[in-house]
Amino acid sequence: ISPDYAMGVELHTTSMSQGMMRMRPLADGAIIGAGERLVFQPGGHHVMLFGLSQPFEDGLTFPLILVFEQAGEIEVQVIVRSSQDMHTSDHSAH
Repeated sequence: ISPDYAMGVELHTTSMSQGMMRMRPLADGAIIGAGERLVFQPGGHHVMLFGLSQPFEDGLTFPLILVFEQAGEIEVQVIVRSSQDMHTSDHSAH
């Protein structure tokens, strides 16, 4: 990620443990088998940005490069949405 947006990025997962929601980094990445998908969503796998250069506003877009062992680097466009949008929108097409 560009330092114009954040100082770092990690792949995280969220799980429930003893009634508590816990996030943890996936230091070695995630395994995605042939023909499988890795879904990013609230309460599951997500990209954690840290050291933000400024607060992100709803609608901001910026590039993020994902690195895959076999496919190499793939650039995706991130769209910032408010947490309110995440709880009320239909994400079935994602």
